[in-house]
Amino acid sequence: WELRPGLMLSSAVFRTEKRNARVALGGRGSPQVNAGTQRVDGVELELSGQLTERWGVFGGYTYLKSKLVDPGPGDAASKGNAFPNTPRQSASVWTDYQLTARLRLGGGLYAMDRVYGNTANTKYVPGYLRVDAMAAYVVNADLTIQLNVQNLTNRYYFDKAYAAHYASVAPGRVAIVNFHFSF
Repeated sequence: WELRPGLMLSSAVFRTEKRNARVALGGRGSPQVNAGTQRVDGVELELSGQLTERWGVFGGYTYLKSKLVDPGPGDAASKGNAFPNTPRQSASVWTDYQLTARLRLGGGLYAMDRVYGNTANTKYVPGYLRVDAMAAYVVNADLTIQLNVQNLTNRYYFDKAYAAHYASVAPGRVAIVNFHFSF
């Protein structure tokens, strides 16, 4: 939907079903077979465009209800549980503003619910909120320099969980400088 010229709202309602999904035949370290069925029912909302001539926005929200319809022959107790590394809710918002003809500043938030590391839903990593920022400067008609900083607050968080008693630590603060040349 075009809310007004230059500002769009979109949505989606969906169901994704995966048959012959890879599942473990037994406990930790057991062989994997393609025998399960997984389903995700979801809703997604997105807003993007220009609030004013100088002010842009992009944001989204996703709700996912994942379900192990058939966890396979070695994991019957997990039937009906959420499957690993699928957050129930996630959201992001990004905005940037053209401060001057040469300088654009922006920032955003990315949030994600906790995710499970196993099909029993007993191991998980908590949700998190990450803050990002950017600045872009137009040097001349042929060169723009842009600085992106992810995880601006240097928050310690995990972005993946695993069944084998460990999790993946997300990157700390990261700064990236890009040079955009046009010719």
